[in-house]
Amino acid sequence: GATGTVTVATVANPTFATSVTTPLLQNSSANLTLQTNTSGNIILSPAGNVGIGTTAPLTKLDVVGGDLSIPANQKLNLEGSGGDSYIKFDSTNNRFDLYINNAKVGQVISDGTLQVKKIEEVDSF
Repeated sequence: GATGTVTVATVANPTFATSVTTPLLQNSSANLTLQTNTSGNIILSPAGNVGIGTTAPLTKLDVVGGDLSIPANQKLNLEGSGGDSYIKFDSTNNRFDLYINNAKVGQVISDGTLQVKKIEEVDSF
């Protein structure tokens, strides 16, 4: 079976909840840390930021010292009011497809060429 060590740290004045509508463990002034070996691997800050490889996450997901991996044919989604915009790797055709408001607007093919649909009207930026 698996072996390892579980360490429980002391948290000053934590509150424990018994209701499913309130947090199980709450401490508004310190990070919640999930740790293996001797270092914190995943941090949840009081601001709601999640850090992987950092003890001070600055954004909702802050990854330091490694790569993010998304399996083939899955997408990196950016939700918006007009619809989702996303980048998807198409492993069958070996390219990245680019979507804005759920419509394909371009692709980056394996040689690095960026292909985009003709744009009829462009807003100034």
